[in-house]
Amino acid sequence: MEPGAPTARRFVPREPPEGGAAAHVLRGIGSASWPVRARIRFDVSQAELLQRLEPPAGLVTPIDAQHCLVETGSNTLHDLAVYLGRLELPFAVVEPPELREVIAGLGRAFTAASAAGPA
Repeated sequence: MEPGAPTARRFVPREPPEGGAAAHVLRGIGSASWPVRARIRFDVSQAELLQRLEPPAGLVTPIDAQHCLVETGSNTLHDLAVYLGRLELPFAVVEPPELREVIAGLGRAFTAASAAGPA
């Protein structure tokens, strides 16, 4: 048996994606594959947030000891707003601004529902 001669192009090393290979994969399954993507800043530690998030929820990057950034996504802005509310953690929407509008609308609906008694 004799080794064959290479017939294809050789591998050319390149710089790894930002954050490394693991972060690249998490971005792909956590946000890039969704039609709606968002970046959310949470006012809790990364450890506390990771206890609440489902594993494929997105890429979590610590900002400092008490804040982290999540790149995530969903099928709709409404679905994402409801999911964020279910976490019951303090957060701010970095982007998209349309998500803030959806959250504000849900807030008004819940405020009205909590103030009104049965008819």
